[in-house]
Amino acid sequence: MSKPPMNADWPSPDFIVIGFSKCGTTSLCSMLDAHPAVCMSRRKENNFFLWNYQHGWDWYRDQFSGALPHHLRGDGSVFYSATSWEQTAAARIVAANPRVKLVWIARHPLERLESSYREAHHSGHSFNFHAPHSIGEYLRQASVAIDDTRYFSRLDHYRDLLPDSQFHVLFLEDLVADRDATLGGLFQFLGVNPLLPLSLADTDWLNKGADKLYDSRLMRFLRTAPVLRRWVKAVGPNFVDQAGRGPGRPNPTLAHWATTWKSLLDAPNGPRIRRALDTLMPKNQAIIARKVA
Repeated sequence: MSKPPMNADWPSPDFIVIGFSKCGTTSLCSMLDAHPAVCMSRRKENNFFLWNYQHGWDWYRDQFSGALPHHLRGDGSVFYSATSWEQTAAARIVAANPRVKLVWIARHPLERLESSYREAHHSGHSFNFHAPHSIGEYLRQASVAIDDTRYFSRLDHYRDLLPDSQFHVLFLEDLVADRDATLGGLFQFLGVNPLLPLSLADTDWLNKGADKLYDSRLMRFLRTAPVLRRWVKAVGPNFVDQAGRGPGRPNPTLAHWATTWKSLLDAPNGPRIRRALDTLMPKNQAIIARKVA
């Protein structure tokens, strides 16, 4: 697909919250949009540099219809860093603005995998994907969830195209523990005043994994049994979703892994184990290992 013509009076995005999915990007974009010098796109996940590229720059400009001349314009589309799409997105983003700044937020890999599992149960049926009830079987069938959790590999593709000075990586754990300091560092990176007070309520956490519905066997039967389809259509799929699916809940296996991992690093031999793992493990996991300690 050819590059859409760029209007001479329209700048490309100043920065993009590009990853990682299921790591708090929706909340981060909301917090960024609260800064008076920032205007985030009206639609998060507008995916202009992927599936909406053919609409051209006028369509993209409309995503920032509320922007004033002094605003930094920010896009928030995590599919740009997804394993299956990063090459296409990266080429188009860098061609549009080789000075674009990229913002990445990561979290403990096991918690990201749990959140991905929850999301698959919550919305997978909308894409004709019925997530297995076993977390292990889910990861076997949807191995891209593991690929998308290889943080350093996802970063590395963009590092082949842009200098490190245009990257800012933060951690969801830090944002939760000290939001002001974490956002302050991000605002400094973007070049806006980090000291301005923001109107952020303590409840500004959006699209939380804990709020996702679990696609129970009962729900799956209600939704797929031919004899019940007319009834489901009559009462509405939203009602069936709420009535037939249990509330989101943590996977006990993942919770046990995370607790065991932290206990291991807190043990007397923890520093030695950490050094050994830093040598052997992929870089993205080594980063998280240091964050847990």
